[in-house]
Amino acid sequence: GAVVFLITATVLLPAMREGSKLVMDLVGHFTRMRSGNAGTREAIEARFNEAIELLLRNDNLPHLVVIAHSQGTVITLDAMLRDGWIDETMKRVKSLTILTFGSPLTHIYQEYFPHLYGLLHATALKTCCTDPRIKWINVYRIDDFVGTKIDDSIAGFPINVAAPAGGHTSYWRPDVFKILFARPEMVDVLSPQRIS
Repeated sequence: GAVVFLITATVLLPAMREGSKLVMDLVGHFTRMRSGNAGTREAIEARFNEAIELLLRNDNLPHLVVIAHSQGTVITLDAMLRDGWIDETMKRVKSLTILTFGSPLTHIYQEYFPHLYGLLHATALKTCCTDPRIKWINVYRIDDFVGTKIDDSIAGFPINVAAPAGGHTSYWRPDVFKILFARPEMVDVLSPQRIS
Protein backbone atom coordinates (compact mmCIF):
# COMPACT_ATOMS: atom_id res chain seq x y z
CA GLY A 1 0.00 0.00 0.00
CA ALA A 2 2.77 2.43 0.93
CA VAL A 3 4.63 1.70 -2.31
CA VAL A 4 1.47 2.27 -4.37
CA PHE A 5 0.85 5.53 -2.48
CA LEU A 6 4.41 6.75 -3.09
CA ILE A 7 4.28 5.89 -6.78
CA THR A 8 0.87 7.54 -7.14
CA ALA A 9 2.00 10.64 -5.25
CA THR A 10 5.20 10.87 -7.30
CA VAL A 11 3.34 10.65 -10.61
CA LEU A 12 0.06 12.43 -9.86
CA LEU A 13 1.08 15.34 -7.62
CA PRO A 14 3.21 17.12 -10.23
CA ALA A 15 0.46 16.67 -12.84
CA MET A 16 -2.17 17.94 -10.39
CA ARG A 17 0.01 20.95 -9.54
CA GLU A 18 0.43 21.81 -13.24
CA GLY A 19 -3.29 21.28 -13.88
CA SER A 20 -4.31 23.54 -11.01
CA LYS A 21 -1.90 26.25 -12.20
CA LEU A 22 -3.48 26.06 -15.67
CA VAL A 23 -6.96 26.44 -14.20
CA MET A 24 -5.84 29.44 -12.14
CA ASP A 25 -4.29 31.05 -15.24
CA LEU A 26 -7.60 30.67 -17.08
CA VAL A 27 -9.64 32.01 -14.16
CA GLY A 28 -7.28 34.95 -13.75
CA HIS A 29 -7.41 35.69 -17.47
CA PHE A 30 -11.20 35.86 -17.66
CA THR A 31 -12.22 37.38 -14.33
CA ARG A 32 -12.13 40.85 -12.86
CA MET A 33 -10.22 41.70 -9.71
CA ARG A 34 -12.62 42.05 -6.78
CA SER A 35 -11.02 45.16 -5.33
CA GLY A 36 -10.64 47.23 -8.48
CA ASN A 37 -12.26 48.20 -11.73
CA ALA A 38 -9.61 46.77 -14.03
CA GLY A 39 -9.62 43.09 -14.77
CA THR A 40 -6.59 40.93 -14.24
CA ARG A 41 -6.24 40.58 -17.99
CA GLU A 42 -6.25 44.35 -18.49
CA ALA A 43 -3.75 44.88 -15.67
CA ILE A 44 -1.36 42.29 -17.13
CA GLU A 45 -1.70 43.76 -20.61
CA ALA A 46 -0.92 47.20 -19.17
CA ARG A 47 2.27 45.80 -17.61
CA PHE A 48 3.17 44.19 -20.94
CA ASN A 49 2.74 47.54 -22.71
CA GLU A 50 4.77 49.34 -20.03
CA ALA A 51 7.61 46.87 -20.59
CA ILE A 52 7.48 47.42 -24.35
CA GLU A 53 7.46 51.20 -23.83
CA LEU A 54 10.47 50.92 -21.55
CA LEU A 55 12.34 48.94 -24.20
CA LEU A 56 11.43 51.40 -26.95
CA ARG A 57 11.91 54.62 -25.00
CA ASN A 58 15.02 55.63 -26.96
CA ASP A 59 13.17 55.53 -30.28
CA ASN A 60 16.30 54.40 -32.12
CA LEU A 61 14.43 51.77 -34.15
CA PRO A 62 15.74 48.63 -32.42
CA HIS A 63 15.03 45.07 -33.32
CA LEU A 64 12.35 44.06 -30.82
CA VAL A 65 12.17 40.42 -29.69
CA VAL A 66 9.29 39.38 -27.43
CA ILE A 67 9.82 36.04 -25.68
CA ALA A 68 6.77 34.51 -24.00
CA HIS A 69 5.93 31.19 -22.35
CA SER A 70 2.56 29.56 -21.70
CA GLN A 71 0.00 32.15 -20.53
CA GLY A 72 2.43 34.88 -21.57
CA THR A 73 1.91 33.82 -25.18
CA VAL A 74 -1.81 34.59 -24.88
CA ILE A 75 -1.03 37.95 -23.26
CA THR A 76 1.31 38.70 -26.16
CA LEU A 77 -1.34 37.73 -28.71
CA ASP A 78 -3.92 39.92 -26.95
CA ALA A 79 -1.55 42.89 -27.25
CA MET A 80 -0.81 42.12 -30.91
CA LEU A 81 -4.53 42.02 -31.70
CA ARG A 82 -5.34 45.29 -29.95
CA ASP A 83 -6.25 47.94 -32.52
CA GLY A 84 -3.18 49.69 -33.78
CA TRP A 85 -0.61 47.91 -31.58
CA ILE A 86 1.33 46.32 -34.43
CA ASP A 87 1.16 49.42 -36.64
CA GLU A 88 2.36 51.68 -33.82
CA THR A 89 5.09 49.27 -32.78
CA MET A 90 6.35 48.83 -36.34
CA LYS A 91 6.74 52.61 -36.68
CA ARG A 92 9.28 52.44 -33.87
CA VAL A 93 11.28 49.30 -34.67
CA LYS A 94 13.25 47.83 -37.55
CA SER A 95 11.84 44.37 -36.91
CA LEU A 96 9.55 42.50 -34.53
CA THR A 97 10.13 38.87 -33.63
CA ILE A 98 7.72 36.98 -31.40
CA LEU A 99 9.09 33.79 -29.84
CA THR A 100 6.44 31.74 -28.07
CA PHE A 101 7.10 28.60 -26.05
CA GLY A 102 4.48 26.14 -24.81
CA SER A 103 1.53 28.22 -26.01
CA PRO A 104 -1.96 27.09 -24.97
CA LEU A 105 -3.53 29.28 -27.66
CA THR A 106 -4.81 26.57 -30.00
CA HIS A 107 -5.03 23.62 -27.64
CA ILE A 108 -7.01 25.47 -24.95
CA TYR A 109 -8.10 29.01 -25.88
CA GLN A 110 -9.21 28.39 -29.48
CA GLU A 111 -10.69 25.03 -28.52
CA TYR A 112 -12.76 26.14 -25.51
CA PHE A 113 -13.20 29.88 -26.18
CA PRO A 114 -13.58 30.09 -29.99
CA HIS A 115 -15.85 33.14 -29.73
CA LEU A 116 -12.93 35.05 -28.13
CA TYR A 117 -9.97 33.32 -29.80
CA GLY A 118 -10.83 32.36 -33.34
CA LEU A 119 -8.50 31.06 -35.99
CA LEU A 120 -5.69 33.48 -36.78
CA HIS A 121 -6.72 34.03 -40.41
CA ALA A 122 -9.88 35.71 -39.09
CA THR A 123 -7.87 38.30 -37.09
CA ALA A 124 -5.82 41.39 -37.86
CA LEU A 125 -2.77 39.13 -38.05
CA LYS A 126 -3.76 38.10 -41.58
CA THR A 127 -2.41 41.41 -42.87
CA CYS A 128 0.66 41.91 -40.68
CA CYS A 129 1.99 38.44 -41.51
CA THR A 130 2.92 39.70 -44.97
CA ASP A 131 5.33 42.27 -43.50
CA PRO A 132 8.82 40.72 -43.85
CA ARG A 133 9.95 42.64 -40.77
CA ILE A 134 7.59 40.60 -38.56
CA LYS A 135 8.38 37.01 -37.55
CA TRP A 136 6.57 34.67 -35.18
CA ILE A 137 8.13 31.38 -34.17
CA ASN A 138 6.24 29.04 -31.84
CA VAL A 139 8.19 26.28 -30.11
CA TYR A 140 6.33 23.37 -28.51
CA ARG A 141 7.51 20.17 -26.90
CA ILE A 142 5.95 17.05 -28.40
CA ASP A 143 4.73 15.89 -24.97
CA ASP A 144 3.56 19.26 -23.65
CA PHE A 145 0.00 18.78 -22.39
CA VAL A 146 -0.67 22.55 -22.39
CA GLY A 147 1.33 24.11 -25.21
CA THR A 148 1.08 22.73 -28.72
CA LYS A 149 1.29 23.84 -32.33
CA ILE A 150 -0.53 27.08 -33.00
CA ASP A 151 -3.15 26.94 -35.74
CA ASP A 152 -1.76 27.20 -39.24
CA SER A 153 -4.69 29.04 -40.77
CA ILE A 154 -2.17 31.67 -41.93
CA ALA A 155 0.49 29.80 -43.88
CA GLY A 156 3.85 30.09 -42.14
CA PHE A 157 2.60 32.45 -39.42
CA PRO A 158 3.52 31.41 -36.87
CA ILE A 159 6.24 28.97 -37.79
CA ASN A 160 5.70 25.96 -35.51
CA VAL A 161 8.86 24.23 -34.32
CA ALA A 162 8.66 20.87 -32.55
CA ALA A 163 11.10 20.18 -29.74
CA PRO A 164 11.85 16.84 -28.05
CA ALA A 165 9.84 15.59 -25.08
CA GLY A 166 10.34 17.59 -21.91
CA GLY A 167 6.92 18.67 -20.65
CA HIS A 168 5.50 22.15 -20.22
CA THR A 169 8.06 23.82 -18.00
CA SER A 170 11.44 22.82 -19.40
CA TYR A 171 11.73 25.04 -22.45
CA TRP A 172 14.83 26.92 -21.33
CA ARG A 173 17.18 24.02 -22.04
CA PRO A 174 19.93 23.57 -24.64
CA ASP A 175 17.97 20.96 -26.66
CA VAL A 176 15.24 23.52 -27.40
CA PHE A 177 17.57 26.39 -28.22
CA LYS A 178 19.77 24.20 -30.41
CA ILE A 179 16.71 23.51 -32.59
CA LEU A 180 15.59 27.15 -32.46
CA PHE A 181 18.97 28.62 -33.41
CA ALA A 182 19.25 26.17 -36.31
CA ARG A 183 16.19 27.77 -37.93
CA PRO A 184 16.97 30.13 -40.85
CA GLU A 185 14.31 32.51 -39.51
CA MET A 186 16.50 33.11 -36.44
CA VAL A 187 19.38 34.60 -38.44
CA ASP A 188 19.92 38.15 -37.16
CA VAL A 189 17.34 37.72 -34.39
CA LEU A 190 19.27 36.21 -31.48
CA SER A 191 22.73 34.74 -31.41
CA PRO A 192 23.79 32.06 -28.99
CA GLN A 193 26.52 33.26 -26.64
CA ARG A 194 28.87 31.00 -24.76
CA ILE A 195 29.41 32.11 -21.18
CA SER A 196 32.79 31.11 -19.75
